Amino acid sequence: MKYEAIKRCSSEHSMRRMCRALGLRESAYYKWLNRAAMRLKKMREHMELVKKVRKSFDDHKQVYQKALDQFNITGSMSRPACPYDNACAESFFSTAKRECIYKKEYANLSVNCTCKTNL
Repeated sequence: MKYEAIKRCSSEHSMRRMCRALGLRESAYYKWLNRAAMRLKKMREHMELVKKVRKSFDDHKQVYQKALDQFNITGSMSRPACPYDNACAESFFSTAKRECIYKKEYANLSVNCTCKTNL
């Protein structure tokens, strides 16, 4: 891409001259540069969140497993090769993600879920 070439050669040549030579506006280059920085920032934030979720999962895994064993519950949310079993869980996690991660609030917290399986 032209913008990447400008960034790579910016130590050797003037950014302004490269933009003129390639028929680009300087403002477009700076917008691209800022978008790339924002993508990197979001990716770092996402990776940090993934680390926190994994740590929380590891910290509470034994407690969760003990509770499942106490009530004789199987921990799997779906059977192999049956994607419809997981629909309720996916709906729940989607709602939790919107409300907790994206910080959106909803008036009604109920999740309507109809699971259809081929029995």
